[in-house]
Amino acid sequence: MIKQINQDQSPHLWKWLTVIILVAAFLMGLCYQTQPAHAADITNEITGISGNDATYNGNKVDPNDSKNWDEYTSRQLTYKYSIKNGVSVKPGDTATLTLPANTKFHYSQSFDIFAADGKTVIGTFKADAGKNYGTITFNTYYQTNQNDRTGTINFPVVGTNPNSGGSGKPTIAKNGYAWDGSWPTNNDDYSKNSEGRYRYVEWDSLINDNKHELVNPTITDTFQDTDKQSFLPQTLLIQYNDSSSTAVPKSNYKVSFLPTDTNPPSFQIKWHGTLTQSISVRYLAKVTDNDYLQTGSGITLNNQIKIVGTDGTTGGGISDKTGTANGSLDLGGNGNGGGSTYSISVNKKWVNVPDALQGKTPSVQAELYENNKPTGEYVTLDEANNYSGKFSNLSKYDSNGKLISYTVGESSKLTDFQGPTEPQSLDKDNHVTLTNTYVPKTTNITVKKQWQDMPKNTTAPAVKADLYQNGTNTGKTVTLDKDDNYISTFDDLPTTDKNGKTITYTVEEPADQFKGSPHYQQVTTGQQTPKDGVVTLTNKYVPTPKPTPTTTNVTVKKQWLDVPSDVTTPSITVKLYANGSATDKTLTLNSANHYTGTFSNLQQNDASDNPIRYTVAETKVPDGYTSTTTGQQPVKNGLVTLTNTYHSNTPINPDTPVTPDNPNTPVTPVTPVTPNTPATPVTPSTPNPPTTPTTPSTPTTPSKPNKSHTIGTPDKPEPTGNKERPKSPKIVKKQTQTVNRIFTKPRSSASSTGVPTISKTGKLPQTNINRRQSMIMSAIGALLLGSLGLGAITKRRHDAN
Repeated sequence: MIKQINQDQSPHLWKWLTVIILVAAFLMGLCYQTQPAHAADITNEITGISGNDATYNGNKVDPNDSKNWDEYTSRQLTYKYSIKNGVSVKPGDTATLTLPANTKFHYSQSFDIFAADGKTVIGTFKADAGKNYGTITFNTYYQTNQNDRTGTINFPVVGTNPNSGGSGKPTIAKNGYAWDGSWPTNNDDYSKNSEGRYRYVEWDSLINDNKHELVNPTITDTFQDTDKQSFLPQTLLIQYNDSSSTAVPKSNYKVSFLPTDTNPPSFQIKWHGTLTQSISVRYLAKVTDNDYLQTGSGITLNNQIKIVGTDGTTGGGISDKTGTANGSLDLGGNGNGGGSTYSISVNKKWVNVPDALQGKTPSVQAELYENNKPTGEYVTLDEANNYSGKFSNLSKYDSNGKLISYTVGESSKLTDFQGPTEPQSLDKDNHVTLTNTYVPKTTNITVKKQWQDMPKNTTAPAVKADLYQNGTNTGKTVTLDKDDNYISTFDDLPTTDKNGKTITYTVEEPADQFKGSPHYQQVTTGQQTPKDGVVTLTNKYVPTPKPTPTTTNVTVKKQWLDVPSDVTTPSITVKLYANGSATDKTLTLNSANHYTGTFSNLQQNDASDNPIRYTVAETKVPDGYTSTTTGQQPVKNGLVTLTNTYHSNTPINPDTPVTPDNPNTPVTPVTPVTPNTPATPVTPSTPNPPTTPTTPSTPTTPSKPNKSHTIGTPDKPEPTGNKERPKSPKIVKKQTQTVNRIFTKPRSSASSTGVPTISKTGKLPQTNINRRQSMIMSAIGALLLGSLGLGAITKRRHDAN
């Protein structure tokens, strides 16, 4: 039973074991794939980087000299390296550079090594402070530049001797140091940047180390390289130079920043009284040189400090020699290198390519052969690279030291092109040219020009027609003129493009070629598609358009003479004539338009461009008038004036007008309604007595009467109201003046001719009849007053009851 169970479970176990093994294998392979390639140490493949290869001031460093180098003085060392031929330098490969005996790096180093162009980085150099070696790390540069691989590296070092080599204690001294960390006056970060380069430096000055009695000394500190460093005033620290490093009380001195407190390049310390102790002046400066901060390129920073005053110990002033100190600090380093490559250039040459394909030729693949065997290396030649390419980073020799024979072939097979069938050899300049000839099928398109409505004896101009390929102008043009009967042909046009697709051709006549000639108009506009290989372009002749005729206006005025004031002038009709012939144009002149009208927009010239002479005539002179401008009247300055004179039917010798004895008696007005009684009635004023008129003499018969006088019927008197009396009856007499319809006021007395004159009111002259009217009016007034008084009495009695 147990055996049976084991047999049943065996297949399942084997399946699970298989799955586990496969998963384990996959994970192992994945781990293997993700392991980075280890960089190689190629120190032994490079010469010129050992301690014995270093030079100082152009000479090899002698160990007997370097053992005396102190650890405070900076010295620049130079190395010239060379990479051996045939050595493969891959990205990340390193080499160790060793310092001479008894030397070390005072500060850490991190700078780029550049190629000859000063821009391309070929590697980096790094070293830690206090070490006697550094590391060169290469990138891809020497992988592609495999010949003549040399370079130079420069950087500062110091010795290991703790003695400065100086004698005595100076009045003043100055030193500079690279700074990395916090500062005693605050907790700000003054560390290196991410590339390991110093962002800050410390300047440390030692004052009165010999402990003389300096009376009222003034200390001035000045930056020398303000474009590379800037002073940080907040870090200024003045301390006693002893084991305690206690801060000097601020009451002992005064600090002035020059010229201002903001980013000053200098500052002064004025001591109050006598300085007898040794003090140190320390502060930080910020490195602002971008080349150093970005690439580690070597820089030198300088600073100066000076003290003036009286030395009480020596009894004299402090001299410039003993009172001045200069400090310098070297940061970073410099490196450069170079190399050469072996490469083969290749280009594509196109032959007999039509204009339609210029700039549109296809890309091709060029393949490199090594000793007649394909290497699998390709370059693409196309329009973007001007059909030029290069096989780079090639070895000139094989593993056996023999010269390699390179050739280049074309792997692309193009339709409608004939190219090289065998790989091509290099010329003396390591160059290969691959030539392709275009041999596509072609077609022709004939263009004809057809002219419509061409006048006889008129020669049509030459015209141009443009060829289009798939809607795009090819730049090809034909000219159609009378010499070739307005027929031309686009020859040898390819039928397919580079991709083998059929090309659609159209022909268009430029729309602007008749811009300066208004006689021709295109009938077939836009691109025309050939039919059986022929395109017909049609143009139509357009006659010169007639100029727009100019127009004029004729104004007509009617003048009336000798028209009486009581006569209304009639409307008249005038007709326009052109060159003596009546037109259908008329005007009606009347009082509404002030007897003025205008014939507007009249053509100045006829169809033959001859000037038209316009005249105006009155169609009919109205009865009672005589025209002094009969017939057609010419236009003068755009105006015609037609004059009509009034004539009367009055006899030549009119009868003497009869003055009536008794004019019509005016109608007595209706008794008015009794008005409301006013508080106090107003007594009307007594009218002036009428004046007896002068009896007119018998009128003298005029030679020609100007008018007839008619005695008018007196008007009816108007009913009177409060405070008014009836007006005297009017006797109307008409009088006219005959000067151009201008009416004058009638005279108040008889004229010299003895003809009676109408009064301004139109009434007869005052007579005894007016006295009778006055009496009647007075009676009416009395009745009105009595009625008012009776009404007042009645009202009082009514109110009393």
